Amino acid sequence: MLLKKLIEIILISFLSNKVQIFLHFSFVGNSCFACTVQSYNTTLKDWFKLHSKCVDINGYKGRMAFVKNQEQINELVKAQVIRAHGRYFIGAKQDPPSDCGGQLCRREKHMDNWYYIDDNGEKQGKVSENLWLRGEPNNQGEAPPENVVTLEQFDSQKLGFNDGNGEQQNFPILCEYVNLMQCKEGYILIDNKCYKVTPGPITPKDAEEACKKEGGVLPSIHNDKRNTFIARYARESIAKAGGTEKGSDLAQNYGGILFGMKFESGKWINLDGSNVDYFRWFAIQGKQHPNLEYPPRSGYSRVALSTRTQTKDGIPAFGYWLNLYKETDEVYAYVCQTNTNSFEVKTSSE
Repeated sequence: MLLKKLIEIILISFLSNKVQIFLHFSFVGNSCFACTVQSYNTTLKDWFKLHSKCVDINGYKGRMAFVKNQEQINELVKAQVIRAHGRYFIGAKQDPPSDCGGQLCRREKHMDNWYYIDDNGEKQGKVSENLWLRGEPNNQGEAPPENVVTLEQFDSQKLGFNDGNGEQQNFPILCEYVNLMQCKEGYILIDNKCYKVTPGPITPKDAEEACKKEGGVLPSIHNDKRNTFIARYARESIAKAGGTEKGSDLAQNYGGILFGMKFESGKWINLDGSNVDYFRWFAIQGKQHPNLEYPPRSGYSRVALSTRTQTKDGIPAFGYWLNLYKETDEVYAYVCQTNTNSFEVKTSSE
């Protein structure tokens, strides 16, 4: 719903010809990113005013983006929010600026004091040093010095950080909306929902209740993309908890992640009430196609998502489903899904 509202507001801006704000936007991690159509330059003194160009949309507050890793950059290029050969202002600068008595500082002194700075002028951590382009920051040029961070591409290098003189630039701004979609601590954002894998042992019913207490539900799965995302996240969670693929039991170690589908009253249902329109059953040895592990009417009514790469017999297992559990069994782990949190912020016009 939040994403739909954002699309509506931007389209209205385009169609009414009042203000063209953004060309493309995309969710990366817990934030939405967009790039301004208009380009800007700025003095160091007025740099913070660029934050206000990331206009508030539908009550959600924008600021210049905090770009923190190469994966983030790659996703933004892939989503066409930024161009691989583009040049952009982001939310980072030198504070305090290097001062060498009216002369340009040498690089060794110019390397210090680079921070992400929010729209309140507060430092939000040092910039990611591994994102500087080769030889940067180098304070090249004439006074005033290069004290703001830009996201650029040089020669054959990937997009990265350059130190720039804001008065001599004319760049669009990469904006970030950090409060559009956020997850509670311990959860991660996948598309527009939050997920958390919790280890057992726990019965399916108790897993349902535990998830419900956190405002969630054991999730339904409707396509390959969501199935793969959840399986990868579950595997990573198990690995962090010390999981191993040793052993042949799919219900142990990397396997048996309970989710929200069960067999009830002679049919498969999703606990969130959505239609059952997707299956990915494990391929039973000796059969030519995926099939059920056990007859559900014999009591094996609960479905688990395998995160093992393969069985001891070499049968692919990752991302496949197995109806491993009865209602009275204790599951290895379960995944809980909740809605995102949104914190409404009034727009500057209000």
